[in-house]
Amino acid sequence: MTLPHPGSLFSRHKKLIIGILVAVVLAAAFAWLSRAKPLAVVLVAVERGTVEASVSNTRAGTVNACRRAKMSPSAGGQIARLHVKKGDRVKKGQILLELWDDDLLAQERLAQDQLNVSLTRVAEVCTLADAAQREAVRAQELRDKGFISAQQLDRTLTEAAAKQSACASAKGDVEQSKSRIALARAQLERMNLRAPFDGVVADISGELGESPPLRRPAS
Repeated sequence: MTLPHPGSLFSRHKKLIIGILVAVVLAAAFAWLSRAKPLAVVLVAVERGTVEASVSNTRAGTVNACRRAKMSPSAGGQIARLHVKKGDRVKKGQILLELWDDDLLAQERLAQDQLNVSLTRVAEVCTLADAAQREAVRAQELRDKGFISAQQLDRTLTEAAAKQSACASAKGDVEQSKSRIALARAQLERMNLRAPFDGVVADISGELGESPPLRRPAS
């Protein structure tokens, strides 16, 4: 029996190992070339901004405006002026609509006229009161020197006191007129609907000449 030569056996094993390595390299190359291409992704920097609409997605969730308000005037009346429309951007404090307020404007003008009259009366009455007070001081000095009687001094002091009271009353009328003006202006302000914060007008329910329903603003 003839045994295989050791050199030829080693040569066969070497060829087998080389073949396996080549097969592995080819398989790896094929896997690399046939791999799935990555999806293109666009990156956007996150910035602070105003949410103008809500976007819903069953997988990602829902995004809503963080501040919303259903608003209406706190007073009743007809819409006289509408300053915005749907989709407009507004600033905090901006007037959105105005109700009819001609009667309140007339009341404010009347209160202003009454204030002017009261101020004129104060200037007149209090000037006379100051003069009467000076006269009372002089009468007191004359009485101390014996030049006038006690009855004359008493009449002078009484007249001065009466005119001082009239001056105080006139000043009270001025304050009342100022209060009426403040009340009229407060009522006028209730006829305006203002934006409670910066935002976008989502919807308007009402037109010129209509009377919007009364609702308390909610945020």
